[in-house]
Amino acid sequence: MKNAKRGFVLIASLMLILFLGIYIGFSFMRANVSQDYTEITSDSSLAFYAAEAGIEQAKMELRRNPAWIGPLVNVPVQWIDSGTTTTIATYSVNVLQGPVFITGAPTVWVQSIGTCASVTSRNINAAREIRVRVMVDSPARFFASTLHDLTIVSGANINGDVLARDVNFEVYAGIPINLNNRLFFTRNFNGNPNPIVTIPPNVNIAEGAVKLPPVEFTGVNLVNYRGIAQAGGRYQAGDFTYNGDIDAANLAAANQVVFAEGDLHISGNLLGSMLFVAGGTIYIDGNINAVGLDQIGLFAGQNVIISAAAGANVNIQNAMIIADGGRLQAQGVAGSRETLNFNGSMAARGYEGERTALDLNAFGIRNLAYNINIFNAGTIPFMPSFIAVLCWREAQTGEPWNAAAQLIQAACI
Repeated sequence: MKNAKRGFVLIASLMLILFLGIYIGFSFMRANVSQDYTEITSDSSLAFYAAEAGIEQAKMELRRNPAWIGPLVNVPVQWIDSGTTTTIATYSVNVLQGPVFITGAPTVWVQSIGTCASVTSRNINAAREIRVRVMVDSPARFFASTLHDLTIVSGANINGDVLARDVNFEVYAGIPINLNNRLFFTRNFNGNPNPIVTIPPNVNIAEGAVKLPPVEFTGVNLVNYRGIAQAGGRYQAGDFTYNGDIDAANLAAANQVVFAEGDLHISGNLLGSMLFVAGGTIYIDGNINAVGLDQIGLFAGQNVIISAAAGANVNIQNAMIIADGGRLQAQGVAGSRETLNFNGSMAARGYEGERTALDLNAFGIRNLAYNINIFNAGTIPFMPSFIAVLCWREAQTGEPWNAAAQLIQAACI
């Protein structure tokens, strides 16, 4: 009887040991599978982030040079910790020409492939691929453009396309608003987000209003322009004031670029094409008269202001104005000054919650003319570009990479 019991205990013990062995083995196997899955997921995420970094790099290159076509090959994405630099992933970028956008702007297809730098225990080298269609354009294509809101009031007579996030109209006493070309908006038209617009009474838009996807505003790259001015132009560490004949010789700026870290005050006769860049605000303190076809760029890191010092009547000719940090504004209450004659193109980032990014209503009479030559035959050096991502998608392995295939595979404008 004792031997039988001992035999049963032995068998039970062996079965228990076998069960525990199977359980422990299964647990180890699960742990290995879980570890492999975690490694693969981590590698895949790193590859995806690298692909996104490639898209951002391509966008930056296109802003600098709209004709940029790449490629970029195995650009490292690095992690720096306590002075040690580790490459965690790489990306490669290819570019194809795309069809012309509805605004007339060129577009490109951008392919970015991100690859994790590590190899998992399962010997899987993770890669992810993103494809986007990007519109690349000049702010000079539009008479007026802003990333924020634009309010157009009675009496406006605008030749040239207009681009804004929200466009609002204020009509007084039945005095009409005339837009003689196209109006583009990215969010609301007179308070309505519907892409099918209803044009209010006494507002005339000759070529219609069109809703666009969001765009990225034309920024003023202060680091880039600072370097250009220091390399061959004129660099001012603080504020800068100039009133006189405007050209490279008089301003001692061989590459036609003047850069001021602070505010810049400008007026005079334009004798040669020039670019003025200010880290602060640009004040137009008097007339800027163009003797010929030369053009002037006034790019501010903050605002551009037509100061009260400029007087009641002001002429600004052949000018491309960009206010990256705020507004283009004429000092004074509405109607307190007489006549503004402006010829050129204007862009202002605007402020969130502000009624309008472009406010020239201090002048009772505003003669605003679009100068298409700044776009078609521009002579302002180092003009920036702005972009808009029209569509974005993650591609599958093995998809063909050619322009015709992109139109079929991408749900995009």
